[in-house]
Amino acid sequence: MVTKKPKTPKGDIWLNGLIPQSPNPSHQGAHQPPEKYANIAKDLANKKLLNHQNEAVKAHTCCAIADILRINAPDAPYSDEELSRIFRSFFAQLGHAWDTNNSFYAQQSYVLTRLVEVRSIILVVDLPDAAELITLLFDTMYELAAKGFPQKLEQLAADMLAGVVAEAEIIPKNVVSTVFKSLTFTGTSLTGNASNICHPGFAFSVAVCEGNIDKMSRQVAKLFSEMLDESATPTATKTTSTNASFKTLDKIHRWSVQIWKHVPEMLGSIIGLIGDELTSDSEKIRVLATETIGEILAVSENNTSHTNIDSNLIHFFTAHKSTWSSWLKKSADVSASVRCAWATSLPAILDSPSITTEMVTDLRENIKKCLLDSSEKVRLASCKAIESLAFPIFTSKLADEELLQTLFSLLRERDEEIRTLVIRCLCYVYDNFMKSTMEDEVVDFGSLRASEVKRVEHMLRSEFPNKFIQLNYINLVSITTVVDVELFENVIPFSNNASTRCARLCHFFSTLDQKSREAFTAVLSRQKKYSSALTRFIQLSDEYHSKESGDDNKENAGDRDVNESKKITDEVLRKADKLYQWLSVMMPESFNSRACLEKLFVSNNSRHLKLISNCISSHSDYKTIKNSIKELIVSLNNQKSKKSPRGSATTAEVISTLKVLLYRASPILFNRTNISEIMKISKDSQHKFHSVANELLELVAASNPEVLRDQLSVMADLLVTDDIYNPKNPLDSILRSIHHYLKTSPTDFPDSLIFTDRLLRLAQEGSPEQAKYSVKILGHHQQKEHFLSEIVSNSLPLDPESPHFTTKLASIAEVSLIEPFAVEDHVGDINNVITEQVLKQNRRPESDAPGVEWITDDDLKLSHQSYELLNEKVLAIRYIVNRIRGLCRSETNISDAAFVKQFEKPIRLLSLIIATSGEIVKQNDKSNPTPRLYQQRLRLVAGLGILKLAKIPVLDVLIDCNILRKAGRLMYDSSKQVREKFMRTLHSCLSSFEIPERFLYLVFMMGHEPDPQLRTRADTWVKSTYQKLEKKNDTTFERTLSRLIHGIAHDEKFLSYSEGNGGDSTSSNFQALEYASKYLNMYLLNISKDSNISLLYYIASRVKQYRDATLSPKEYEVAMIPPAAIRLYRVSELCQLMIKEYADLKNYTLQTWPGKMKLPADLFSPMENFEEASKVLEKQYIEDDLQIQLRGKMKAILGRSTSRRLIGAHPTPAKKRKPNSKTPRQTKKPKKLKESTSKKVSPRRRSSRATRKVTYSYGSGSELSEEEIVSEDDYESDYD
Repeated sequence: MVTKKPKTPKGDIWLNGLIPQSPNPSHQGAHQPPEKYANIAKDLANKKLLNHQNEAVKAHTCCAIADILRINAPDAPYSDEELSRIFRSFFAQLGHAWDTNNSFYAQQSYVLTRLVEVRSIILVVDLPDAAELITLLFDTMYELAAKGFPQKLEQLAADMLAGVVAEAEIIPKNVVSTVFKSLTFTGTSLTGNASNICHPGFAFSVAVCEGNIDKMSRQVAKLFSEMLDESATPTATKTTSTNASFKTLDKIHRWSVQIWKHVPEMLGSIIGLIGDELTSDSEKIRVLATETIGEILAVSENNTSHTNIDSNLIHFFTAHKSTWSSWLKKSADVSASVRCAWATSLPAILDSPSITTEMVTDLRENIKKCLLDSSEKVRLASCKAIESLAFPIFTSKLADEELLQTLFSLLRERDEEIRTLVIRCLCYVYDNFMKSTMEDEVVDFGSLRASEVKRVEHMLRSEFPNKFIQLNYINLVSITTVVDVELFENVIPFSNNASTRCARLCHFFSTLDQKSREAFTAVLSRQKKYSSALTRFIQLSDEYHSKESGDDNKENAGDRDVNESKKITDEVLRKADKLYQWLSVMMPESFNSRACLEKLFVSNNSRHLKLISNCISSHSDYKTIKNSIKELIVSLNNQKSKKSPRGSATTAEVISTLKVLLYRASPILFNRTNISEIMKISKDSQHKFHSVANELLELVAASNPEVLRDQLSVMADLLVTDDIYNPKNPLDSILRSIHHYLKTSPTDFPDSLIFTDRLLRLAQEGSPEQAKYSVKILGHHQQKEHFLSEIVSNSLPLDPESPHFTTKLASIAEVSLIEPFAVEDHVGDINNVITEQVLKQNRRPESDAPGVEWITDDDLKLSHQSYELLNEKVLAIRYIVNRIRGLCRSETNISDAAFVKQFEKPIRLLSLIIATSGEIVKQNDKSNPTPRLYQQRLRLVAGLGILKLAKIPVLDVLIDCNILRKAGRLMYDSSKQVREKFMRTLHSCLSSFEIPERFLYLVFMMGHEPDPQLRTRADTWVKSTYQKLEKKNDTTFERTLSRLIHGIAHDEKFLSYSEGNGGDSTSSNFQALEYASKYLNMYLLNISKDSNISLLYYIASRVKQYRDATLSPKEYEVAMIPPAAIRLYRVSELCQLMIKEYADLKNYTLQTWPGKMKLPADLFSPMENFEEASKVLEKQYIEDDLQIQLRGKMKAILGRSTSRRLIGAHPTPAKKRKPNSKTPRQTKKPKKLKESTSKKVSPRRRSSRATRKVTYSYGSGSELSEEEIVSEDDYESDYD
């Protein structure tokens, strides 16, 4: 009997004790003839030994037989029946090898080693019951693996199984299933798809497949085919269904992905079949195939055990080129679901390190198509895919000029989720790009050429900040909220390094254009409003809770005290309610902001209120603000949820609401810390952001001067120590900043004689700009009369030939505004100089600089000596305007007619400058003409001066319709810069209601504007302003129509067209009316609605019931209807015609207006008698033939053919409606269009590949325009 020894020699175990030992144990039985062991072999195959009850006997018997098989290899001295019994015993022994501590582990290992070394195991495949034995072997080994197969034996076992499969002619189906089940294991419901978790038999399956690629490829194809056949075959308990077949197909695809991860060579034929599925008629199958190919392409070394995975993707690209091409075409599949599946798979593929440049190019071109797809689902999936990419992957594999332009266009996408994703994605890219740039790191842009890289860098560095901040102009709360969050988290992110932080801020501001800077300024101005609102919120909360605690302490309070206390509490709650409304109106509805604010109000958490107070205080430094926001969010997150009085607000909603409010209200960008750092940059003339820092300081001083309190002394010292003659010193910026701060806090005026002496010197020897602000600053001093009088006395007498003449003139002009009586004794001499020696003559001949189209404000300020002659004239006009403003501001009896009368000539001088196009030098004067560029600037300054004077109510009588018409010329001036600047100022004055509404009609004088951007801006301002007034039921814009008609009738060009060819020619009248229609068209396109179209028609028709009040009575005596009145009535009829045609176009209901409205008395006067009125009403001023011609032109203007309708002497009255409203405005539900009775055709998907910008309309006739202005009362004005 074989006995167990502690240490088994390397020789044959079965020889121990059975035959004499060889001197060399390693060669025991090595060269013995097989016949020598025939009897032993026969005895060992005895059933009693193989099935012995003693485990030791069976173990050693198996070891001995293993050696017998080795000695007799390649033959075996046993019958098929004996071999079958032996191998079953072998497998039974191997089944115990999982436990390395069992007594016979060494023998079990020995058996496995011998079976593999001499390949004895392949004898199994020739036995009659080979299939059963192979199945038993695989079941045993996989069960063993499940229990924990010893790692040192794993490779032997894997080789054994691979060898059996290699030699077997037929592989049992169960074995194939077992192998693939382990290979395709993807986790359980608990583990998910964890890449670090695999099936116990995974190593065996990989070895089997890698060792038998061809055979297993056939087996996997056969298995998949059988699975599909089985799912499609009905049984007694199951009927066939498409759903079951699809589930099986889905399983096959999932298995295919796992097989590709580990043994990609096996799927040669399967990949082709999946590629064929890409062209299937079934949408579900195409989606599944697209996802599967995407997952296969996304395989990388992170989620596979394949040793050559780096070349796997390239192998697919080359070996399965047709499948690759078919898969790429799925980006333009007819099904949106397929296109979504394609886009979703993109990030993982791009993340593969083995992807080639050619593949990247293909993917980039196709993702661009998906970004411009007609389906919102596809665009969303594409944006999610790009948003999930890491910055290095995005820049090196996707970013190019076309892709960035596409993403820029999606910033204004209609779908909120898409828009938000794109904003966040681009902000993330911008943040990482700027970090790399500021750290002098090279950003990898892949295969782009140097010129392309330069263009992409410019788009990220300069174009994106402009497009991003201009999103604030869009009238959508969701956009404003996202912009606010991204501005402080990615665009100008939080950073502990003050130098880095301020450098990012300066760089951001330096890239902004004029329009973007206005939006950025609005963000800063808004900060002060929100800060005041939150401060009031804290005060009301404290007042409410202090009152409640006081009431609790009053045990014996009487009824009267209780009622009084309740009134006070109710009043506090009422004020708080209004505050909730104001703060939540610009927050997304999903934030539930109102409930969040109520919850915070009633929580009575003094620490939270203290943190909010720290955040919004203008005296807080950066660290305090940042830490307070962080602590507040953490505290709220840990706080137990409580319900607010009007509904529940979750912790997430409270945090989201407060975060946005604090970002808007806190001085995160311009606080004490940042201001100090920016001040350092402004003092360093060699710093690249030197000028930008000065601009930022001036901007802060104008928008929120409180934060400059600690820097006032520093700025004053800079003003004193800097050389006033060094152009690099930022004296202008410092002066403006000091002025803006002292304007709000004059009591903080620096108590320094050196400081005031420097201001006095600048007022005499500095530049005109420095003199202006020096006088302004001295105007805040307690003894301003003394200092200003000193300036005047030192500046007089004025001599144009003396040095610093423009500086002294600038000082006097400013003194005239602040303290006009300081110059009253010298007015005659000053007026003589500025009119006779400055305005009416040019002291020396000058000409326009070649190539210059406009002299900017910076040119006048920085190069004031080069433009000394122009500066003199501009300052002369400023003096005229300032003196009038100063006197009206300081005089107590401004209503006196004689007092007002004295300003008539100066105002008419301003209008004369405009009327003569800026040239008031006499033609026979030797200094004539004034340079063209000078004339542009002069007429603009004169027009802006009239707008300033129009803000003074007592001057309304002097600024009559004639002056108004002359000022209106600037709206169609030959210079674009003149038109733009005057238009912006006019819009601003009208938005703030600083000038009378009779100026409103001037905005429509841009009907002939050739520049599309200016026209768009004008249209957008009209629409947004009209919407605000419409909410208040204000008919200001409607009433303006009569003034517009009158203004067109008296327009010089209209007059010249009308009088052409003797004034009676039909062609002349047509030309004149066509010219007038452009103005009326601009009005109707922006103002007309179904609710006011009848009122507009009423106003237009009422014009024919009045005389022209601007005509003298003598003209009506000469002719009952003067030519000027005929032109007025002709424009009135034109307007009526256009209103009717426009009503037809929009399907508006045109009815008789039930109310009454008087026309402006300064333009229209009543008819003298009934005869005159009848004659005017009966006459048709636009002939029928002329109407037909005009209607043809209207087709192009209005965009459609209109029905023939003539305006006769007696127009057919429309249906009259009942006057059921006290106000003139009537509201009416829009008339629904009849549904088309034509056959409905399902819309075909249209490719957007040729489209470079996606625009989606918002409501009827409105678009997501870049100029759309925020519409809430207190917030909207920031962008006006």
